[in-house]
Amino acid sequence: MVIDYTQLRDLLAAGKWKQADEETARVMLAVAGRKKQEGLDIEHYETFFKLELVQIVIQSQNLKLLIYEPEQEVIERWIR
Repeated sequence: MVIDYTQLRDLLAAGKWKQADEETARVMLAVAGRKKQEGLDIEHYETFFKLELVQIVIQSQNLKLLIYEPEQEVIERWIR
């Protein structure tokens, strides 16, 4: 799959943060093969969070992630 990040790059370079945030969401959904935002299951986690764009966003935004198992109601993993 080839994703064009040009518009996102241009929005970030222009300091258009709100539009860049919306474009980031659109690109992330495209990368995940989704049309709308919803939780990622473990299969998506194993591939989605290893993608280069996702790693860049996680590192640049200093995001903390967790994997939650709703059926068992436990946090399976923290990712810092």
